[in-house]
Amino acid sequence: MPSRLVPPPEERPSAVDAHPLGSWHLSQAGDLAELRAGVVASAGGPAVPEVGGPAGRLLILVVNELATNGLKYGTPPLAVSLSRTGDGWLVDVRDGSADQPPMPRPPALARPGGHGLRIVASVSTAWGWYRDDTAAPGKHVWAHVPARPRDLIPPQQ
Repeated sequence: MPSRLVPPPEERPSAVDAHPLGSWHLSQAGDLAELRAGVVASAGGPAVPEVGGPAGRLLILVVNELATNGLKYGTPPLAVSLSRTGDGWLVDVRDGSADQPPMPRPPALARPGGHGLRIVASVSTAWGWYRDDTAAPGKHVWAHVPARPRDLIPPQQ
């Protein structure tokens, strides 16, 4: 899996390049269904070809994986934001644990779970994380999902 955990500042997602579509606060796994529905609606709804097609399914997959990881391994508060970029969507999940970076687990096909970050890496054009040392310290885990899945770069071994 490519090493994209702490990109230099010039490679981090830029708010200048993205148009905010929505944000959600989560506190439990039961909030995930509302999050997924909100993401689809904020991205334009299933009638929009890229949202109702393969790209939209990848967007929901990435949102769900990153949010689930935030709930499972992060520290409250947990916030998910979605922005539109020129060629896709930027998903950003913020939690309160600045000292706990996301750690991809070694591949183990027989093990249930533990594949989320590998999935995110395989369906995103870029992903990473960075510390947020503002008033409420925490971290952001982000991914860029392409509007055209054929733009994906094959994962490196």
